[in-house]
Amino acid sequence: LVVPMSFLANFLAACSSLQKSAKDKTLDEEFASEIQLNAFEFRNYRTTLDPPQQQVLERIVNQWCAMLVKGKTMTVEGLPDKVFLDKDMLTLEYQNEFYPLRSISRLELVKDMDEMMAGSSAPYGLDVTFEGSMGDISLKFNFEQERHRLHFALMLRILRTRDPMLDPSSNVAVITEEVDEEDHQTF
Repeated sequence: LVVPMSFLANFLAACSSLQKSAKDKTLDEEFASEIQLNAFEFRNYRTTLDPPQQQVLERIVNQWCAMLVKGKTMTVEGLPDKVFLDKDMLTLEYQNEFYPLRSISRLELVKDMDEMMAGSSAPYGLDVTFEGSMGDISLKFNFEQERHRLHFALMLRILRTRDPMLDPSSNVAVITEEVDEEDHQTF
């Protein structure tokens, strides 16, 4: 069997430019809100990231969103419990309390010495402070791996910026507290 090279080249070119047709949309995509759909379309935003970096960031945020929308068991305030993200990915839910991401005022990344001394497998802490009308509320999340803590913090920060009700003048203070300098890596 002899196949002309031009046929093979045309075939491969056609396969590399496939697009999803409107009829192939899933039921979830049809009923998703505009805000929800835009969470996965970071390509619409202008960033200074190179395309490969942008893709990595998209994957991180998409994975966390998928886990939290379904409900993910996390260590919060020292105890394992389910944490949810609403379908618009603008509000965190924990113990039937709702925390709008736009009200995040501070993210503090710490190595939790108490958790380390207690032999916990989740020594990497993230204190998230939400501004409220009755005062600030803080939730403490713990992670087994430093990378998971960083990914969660990135996801919160990115989703926060998408809220149409966010005051553009509000900022999030990001504080890092490293206990062991020898664990700190610079590149």
